[in-house]
Amino acid sequence: MKRIYNIAVIVSCIDEEYQNKILCGITDYAKINDFNVSIFNAFGGNFKSIKQDVGEYNIYNLINYTTFDGIILLTNTITSEEVKNKIIQSAKDSNVCTVSIDNPLLDTYNIGIDNFEAMYKMVSHFIEHHNFTRINYISGMDNNCDSQIRLDAYKKVLMEHNIPVQNERIYHGSFRYDDGVNAIEHFLNSNVEMPQAIVCANDVMALASIKTLQSHGLNVPIDVCVSGFDRIYDARNYYPEISTVERPLYEIGQLACEKINKHLQRTPQEPCETLKTNVIFTQSCGCSMHKLEHINEFRIKSYNKLSQYRSGVINMNLMACDLAETSSMEEVLEKVSYYVKSIECSEFYLCLCENWRSSYDAERGFIDNSITYGYTDDMLCMLSYKDGSFNTTAFNFSSKDMSPNFNISDGGNVYYYSPIHFHEKCLGYCIVGNSNYPLQSPVYHSWIVNLSTCIENIINKISLKNMVDQLDRLYVIDNLSKIYNRNGFSRFGGEIYRKACERKSDIMVLFIDLDGLKYINDKFGHHEGDNAIIKVANAIRQCCSNGEICARFGGDEFLVFASDYSLDDVKVLCKNIEEKLKFYNSKSDKPYKVGASMGYHITTADENIPISRIISIADSKMYELKKQRRKMRGQSV
Repeated sequence: MKRIYNIAVIVSCIDEEYQNKILCGITDYAKINDFNVSIFNAFGGNFKSIKQDVGEYNIYNLINYTTFDGIILLTNTITSEEVKNKIIQSAKDSNVCTVSIDNPLLDTYNIGIDNFEAMYKMVSHFIEHHNFTRINYISGMDNNCDSQIRLDAYKKVLMEHNIPVQNERIYHGSFRYDDGVNAIEHFLNSNVEMPQAIVCANDVMALASIKTLQSHGLNVPIDVCVSGFDRIYDARNYYPEISTVERPLYEIGQLACEKINKHLQRTPQEPCETLKTNVIFTQSCGCSMHKLEHINEFRIKSYNKLSQYRSGVINMNLMACDLAETSSMEEVLEKVSYYVKSIECSEFYLCLCENWRSSYDAERGFIDNSITYGYTDDMLCMLSYKDGSFNTTAFNFSSKDMSPNFNISDGGNVYYYSPIHFHEKCLGYCIVGNSNYPLQSPVYHSWIVNLSTCIENIINKISLKNMVDQLDRLYVIDNLSKIYNRNGFSRFGGEIYRKACERKSDIMVLFIDLDGLKYINDKFGHHEGDNAIIKVANAIRQCCSNGEICARFGGDEFLVFASDYSLDDVKVLCKNIEEKLKFYNSKSDKPYKVGASMGYHITTADENIPISRIISIADSKMYELKKQRRKMRGQSV
């Protein structure tokens, strides 16, 4: 039986063309050769937020490297040096066959292109063909291997042609669109003479540079020439067409898988391979136009891209609105199920950390149990989709397994792991299986962000409800006696009275007064007075088990209110309360006795008679009883 190999791919920002083409090569190879591929993707560096990046890059902490037969690293797409180094070290420690793309590492297979030669040819072209001497440069990240090599090539060409390398003519960016904009503004505001050419480390920055130059009234290539690197779709179909470097990205992805396959088959091979590039000089450097795609094909592709983007944005807006209206996790899962169908996947799993809920405590406030780095030992699969059906019954699985799908018996599957988080707060992750959506849709990241934001909102709503419930409890519960206070009595007693009025049934009010509270407070301290209040409240609560409302009505006053009570019922209740207090006193070592005077009134509920009048009658009866008891003990009233 043919063994099925499992490959992990570690990458960031799969919506960019460089990563996208390499992944297409990897996934196509995997499908043909029955490899299973797990792509762990973050969208780091997109929001210029450290907290956001922490949340994105946390997905790499999920990877159990030893469960894979091979690992493909695209660490040059990760902006964090710390995260990058941790991934590289973890891959090495696993002793799993590892292929690094465009970032040469020791003890791994390495695939790259000749960045130096390509950039050398590009800069040399401006000097030797166009006779330029003022050439500015927009670099990528300083900690990126490709970026460093291209910058070194730029400097070497200038030095070989006796052109000074001026730091003012070099802008250090991060391969982002904004870097191209900011670089041009920086160059235009500098004290050095206007450049004749601007060499960019990638096409994205080149496109941004041209647009920014045009916004300042400068024409490319008449006033200044511009070049890029990568030959992405927009660069080769822009006007002016960008002079650039074409790389065999799809072939790199295929070759990475092939190296793992040969290693597992014990087939001898070279540990490092450097692929050739194609330097293309076109309109943006003042040279002849390169062969464009056929105009009809270009129109079709452009329309399809625009149509896909428009429909994607509409879908994201609908998803955001639908999820914003949810008020429970059950509603979220129902809505998400609808949108999972729209991405046309064979499998989907929404996995949340076991402690995804936060809570509220009256004394400690909000309690956030979330983590920042890593995942809980046990994960909760809240929603799963497989074989055309959904399961919304949550179940646990170990985070070491990474996926709740334990029965992958066939090959050729591709799974995309994406983090679910809010800023640096880890909520979980989702897995999309066998879908073109993550690679082909321009709004896949927005889809994930919508899902993450919705889950965070639900967590906040649950926490807010807990807080309201706690505050409501504080509003109606006496903090000392733990039975209802006046507010609680008004709310719940009033409802009983209203229903009794509708039925014309009898209601009972029992008024209870703690004996000698002032004496206990003065003689033994208020903490002992509180003890007496608590013991009376406990006795009342323990004796009321037939739907009565028990409340502390004042400092030493208590109420029991109920409907459908007979005279015998209330006499039994009073006797039981007295027995509870007697039992407590018999076991207590306190220097005082806890006692209570009680008076009750039973009458037919009448909506024309306020409940306060009935309470007053019961209070008067209790007071009369208390006077009689004091006279019997020879005490003054």
